[in-house]
Amino acid sequence: MEKKSKKGISRRDFLKVAGVAGAAITLEEFLKAPYVAYGAPPPILLGNIEPLSGPYADSGKDEYQGAKLANDEYNAKGGVLGREIKMISEDAPSNPGIGVQKAKKLVERDKVDFLTGTLTSSVTIAIADYAWSQRKLFVAFGSHSDDTTMQKAHRTTFRTTIQNWALSTACATWIAKNWNVRKVYHITADYTWGHTARESMNRQILKKFGGTELGNDFTPLGTSDFSAQLLKARGLRPDCLIVNCYGADQVNCVKQFKEFGLEKEMRLAGPLSGTPMMKGIGKSATGAWGLSWHGTVDTPGSKKLYDTLMKTYQASAEWRPSYRHYMGYISHTQLFEAIKRAGTTDIIPVTKAFEGHKFESLKWNPSYWRDFDHQNVQDVIIGLAKRDENWKSEDDYFQILGHMKGEEAFPTHEEWKASGGKELEPYDMLLKKG
Repeated sequence: MEKKSKKGISRRDFLKVAGVAGAAITLEEFLKAPYVAYGAPPPILLGNIEPLSGPYADSGKDEYQGAKLANDEYNAKGGVLGREIKMISEDAPSNPGIGVQKAKKLVERDKVDFLTGTLTSSVTIAIADYAWSQRKLFVAFGSHSDDTTMQKAHRTTFRTTIQNWALSTACATWIAKNWNVRKVYHITADYTWGHTARESMNRQILKKFGGTELGNDFTPLGTSDFSAQLLKARGLRPDCLIVNCYGADQVNCVKQFKEFGLEKEMRLAGPLSGTPMMKGIGKSATGAWGLSWHGTVDTPGSKKLYDTLMKTYQASAEWRPSYRHYMGYISHTQLFEAIKRAGTTDIIPVTKAFEGHKFESLKWNPSYWRDFDHQNVQDVIIGLAKRDENWKSEDDYFQILGHMKGEEAFPTHEEWKASGGKELEPYDMLLKKG
C-alpha cells in the first residue's frame, strides 16, 4: 500500500496534480493549499458595484466598507454554508452604461453568484434590468427613487435603502405639523432620484396638507452655483425651500442658502441627508432632513455597529460612520442569512427566503422585506441639522427629532398599485433565461 503523508495526501495524488500543473509546485506548497488538498467548497462570489470615483465616491466607499465588514464577520465564523465569502468590487461612477458594463464583467467573466451595491438610482435601475435578464439576484444598497421598487421592480432585485416616498412622508409630515409649512419652493437634482424626491414631498405637503408649490428648478448633477435658483426662491417668499439634492450638490446649495441670508426669511428641509453632507456644510448646517441611519441612534445593535465601524475603519480623528455603512452592512448580512435559510445559493430558494422575512434592523422597530415589491420596510429618522458650534462630538451633526415607523412611512400595497407599481415576474420565469 502506498504510503501517505501526515495530511492524508499520497505521493501518487500529488504527482497527478503536480503533473497537471506542470509540476510547478512543491509538495510542501501543495499541502498548504486547503482548496486542493481538502476539497473545500468553492467560495460564494459577490459582485459589488459602487461609485468609487466621481461626486459620490465618499458614499460609495462607505457602502463598500459596510459590506466588507459583514463579509469579514461571517468569514471569521466559517463563512456561509461552509463556504468562504469573496467579493469582487468594481467602480461605476454615476453612469448607467458603465454600471451595466461592470455588471456584465462580473456576471459573464467573473461568474459571481450575486450582485450587490450601487448608489445612484439610474445606475441601480439599469443594473436591476440587466440582473433580471441574467436571472441573477441583485441586492441594492442605494437608490432612493420610488421607481426602483415600483415601475422598475423585478423579482430578482431587493432594495435595502429607504425609498423617497418614505423619506419624504416622514420629513414633509414633520415640517407641515411642526413648522406649519404650506408654500414650498424646490431645487431638484435633474435625474431619477431628484424627480421622485420632489414628487414625494409634494404628495404630502400639497395633497395631504393642502399646500402649494410656488416653483421648482431642475439642476444638473455637479452644480456648484445655486445663486440664480436661490434668488428666484427669495422673490417668491415660500415657507420652506426643499432641497432635493445629494452629495456635493447639497453641500453647495445649503452653504449658499446661508450666505444669502435666506435662513432669516424661510425654512429649509430635504428628504435625505447624512453625515458626509453635514460635515461638508459645517457652519452653514441647517434644516430638517430625512435620515436612514445616524451614529447616535440609541439602540444596542446600532451602538455595536457604530463601535465596530470606528474600530475597523477610523483613519483620523474626524472620521465617522455614515448611513451608507449601515446600508452596506445590513444588505450583506441579510443576503447571507437568506442563503443560510435557503440552504443553497440557488436563486429561487434564496429569493423566497428574502420575501416576507422580518429581522432586527438595529433601529427601534423590526424591519422586513415585502413580497410584492422587494422593498425593505424600516424606521425613518427625522433629523434637525446642528451648526458646528453646537456639536458635542464629530458625529453630533443632527438632533434626532423622532422617527416614523415603516408601516406609516412606506406606501401601502394599495398606494403602490395606484402609483403604477409593477407586478413582479412569476417564479417560473426564473427558470428561463432571456
